[in-house]
Amino acid sequence: MLFFIALFSYGQEDVDENVQTEESRNFNFSGSININTNGISPVPAFSLDKPSIIGTFSLEKRRLKFNPEIAFSTKMKPWFINPRFTYNVIDREKFGFDISTLFSFSYSYPEELINNNLETSTKIEHYALLQSTSLYTLSKKTSISLTTFHGFGLKSASIKRGNFFVLGGSIAKQKISEKLYHSLFPQLTYINLDGEDEGLFASCTFGVGHNDWPFFLSTQLTQALATNISPNPGFKWNVGLSYNF
Repeated sequence: MLFFIALFSYGQEDVDENVQTEESRNFNFSGSININTNGISPVPAFSLDKPSIIGTFSLEKRRLKFNPEIAFSTKMKPWFINPRFTYNVIDREKFGFDISTLFSFSYSYPEELINNNLETSTKIEHYALLQSTSLYTLSKKTSISLTTFHGFGLKSASIKRGNFFVLGGSIAKQKISEKLYHSLFPQLTYINLDGEDEGLFASCTFGVGHNDWPFFLSTQLTQALATNISPNPGFKWNVGLSYNF
């Protein structure tokens, strides 16, 4: 909140109402809010397995971007909050490379036996992560990407070290009719936790949209191909509706 207040105050300071400075025009804000039947994490092993609301936002100026992710259950209990700052190192017509830092808050609600009664407590784990994303554009509507995460658990985090590698593809806005389109986002994820637990996951998001509406109706499927993580995440799927702005 303090970050946004300071930023917008700076953008409005000493600026005539009828004159928009070049500085303020360079800020771009966008985002997406998704409500779905089953919260599936970007790393499938950490899924919520309950209906959820996920918001992704981006405030961008030139090569620097503030792009947090915020997720809640539909009962408005926090699931994860990931403030992220991204710097665009390479921005070419066909190839892009970004580096990000994020400080992640992960929430869980275990039941504990207190005075012979089961009570739900709130557990918050903190992680610091370094992220890199390489993007290669094949055509105007298709691309492939490789994203890596290197994370470190802070204080009482249950995971002290984690490495994630995500190979993804994007086949976006393929024409169905004059107004309708479909998009496909396949993904292959490898995770390694503390050098002991690991897993390979395949997932895919498929959806349809309308050129005149800011909504995207989709389904997400994920399957553990090989893992020793317990309990085994197995197969998960959901149906979601996104509002993009």
